[in-house]
Amino acid sequence: MPYFRSLNVNFPKQDSSKSPQELYWSYLQFPVTVKEFASINFIDFSPVEPHYFAVTSSAKVCVYSPATNKIYKRLSKFKETAYGASFRRDGRVLIAGSEDGIVRLFDVKAKALLRDYKGHKRAVQRCKFTADSSNIVSFSDDRTVKVWDPTDETVISSFTGHTDYVRAGTVDPLNTNLILSGSYDHSIRMYDTRMKECVSTVDHGAPVEDVLYLPSSQMFVSCGSTDVKVWETRAGGRLLAKLTQHHKTVTSLCLANDGESLMSASLDRHVKVYDLSSFQVVHTLDYPSAILSVRAAPNSKVLAVGMADGLLSIQHWRKRVKVREPPPARGPVHEFNIQHTVIGTGQSDVMVKEERAKKLAVHEVFLKNFNGSKALDSALIPKSQNKVRHYVTDSVGMAVIQELIRRKFIRGALAGRTATKLRPIISIIKRKMHTQSYSGTAVDVINLLLDIYTAEMGEDRSLDGLFLLLQQHVDWEADVMSEMMVLKGSIEMILAANQAKLPTASSNTLT
Repeated sequence: MPYFRSLNVNFPKQDSSKSPQELYWSYLQFPVTVKEFASINFIDFSPVEPHYFAVTSSAKVCVYSPATNKIYKRLSKFKETAYGASFRRDGRVLIAGSEDGIVRLFDVKAKALLRDYKGHKRAVQRCKFTADSSNIVSFSDDRTVKVWDPTDETVISSFTGHTDYVRAGTVDPLNTNLILSGSYDHSIRMYDTRMKECVSTVDHGAPVEDVLYLPSSQMFVSCGSTDVKVWETRAGGRLLAKLTQHHKTVTSLCLANDGESLMSASLDRHVKVYDLSSFQVVHTLDYPSAILSVRAAPNSKVLAVGMADGLLSIQHWRKRVKVREPPPARGPVHEFNIQHTVIGTGQSDVMVKEERAKKLAVHEVFLKNFNGSKALDSALIPKSQNKVRHYVTDSVGMAVIQELIRRKFIRGALAGRTATKLRPIISIIKRKMHTQSYSGTAVDVINLLLDIYTAEMGEDRSLDGLFLLLQQHVDWEADVMSEMMVLKGSIEMILAANQAKLPTASSNTLT
């Protein structure tokens, strides 16, 4: 008996395998939410285990434990609103700014106030330890950036040049002498403490909300308005990339996934995750309120997000369980055991498995017997007791149609039909003509139907109604494609205009 191969009703799908970045973010658990009394303006993780994180809100700094999601220590030696609490690299000491312009140094474990650094005339919204923890850097609304000696509370260097509030700042993680500040005057300035002057300036084009060095320190990132911009540290601060994924002001930046991902948070309640190798968005997180700060733990196990209404979202990554491979299937007992007598197999023995014939579907039986018309009917008109959904019957029906086209039986299968028997064929063509996998087949069938039944049109009203309905669907598809082409042209014009407006490297640099 000749071998008959069953139809393949599953068409090739797009590769749905996730990249390592997407797989990493898919393990993020449901958030634990904590309510603070005021907006959360800054979050920072301790660089050392167990990676406590400081949440700055109102006139206090709460240090949370990631193991319990509860407050571990509460630092409340502030007379006015606290800002930007940051840990030292050993995690034992924390520095925080305040509305009164005083920078305060705390012992985290003892909850003791160690130092007060007085010298700013307005609020200090950001403060950092240098890379070697030998000095403290503060960024203030009085338009200055100051470098402090932690022991004797004196100012080592004071940098001026900004003409508006300085509310963003960071230090180079590899070079203890380089400082980066961002201001509401749209500028980002890089200072060198050895030269005690500004060595580079770039224009972000909007008030700067946050700045961040990337792991290699060869690039830094700034955010302001709806833009996130990537700059080259050297070569005069050349603009490398512009990311416009948010529709409201971007307020915070951080690194995640061991420095492989960049995160940006915005007032539009979204956190975008970018792959640093391509700067493409690999994940998006949604939150119930405008976001002011986002941070990921150094061990890539906890994500904390602070919002304008005082909500604190804490999310953990769940453990990744390895999927065990199923044990090999055991064959029938009679293959190795006949009447309780074990028969061994040698190298020269050949094991032959019995192959049972696969039961063919009804339409496959008709195809095997070269009856294309009945095969098509059985695939498109299932029996009443088999209440099959359209997405099941459609895949089978289109597979039968394609097989008939391949065998050149399709004209005979479509010819000589009444309006009742044509209705299922036209119905499946209407449903599948908009699908990319089937559109070519649908067009071929439509042309063939018109070729066969044009002479009969006008004599049978029901037949005319079927083809009129088919024409409406074809016209609708043509209108959609026309609108898509217009939209494509508009998008290309906008992208070309934005590309022309991008500043050159020379216009971004002021020496």
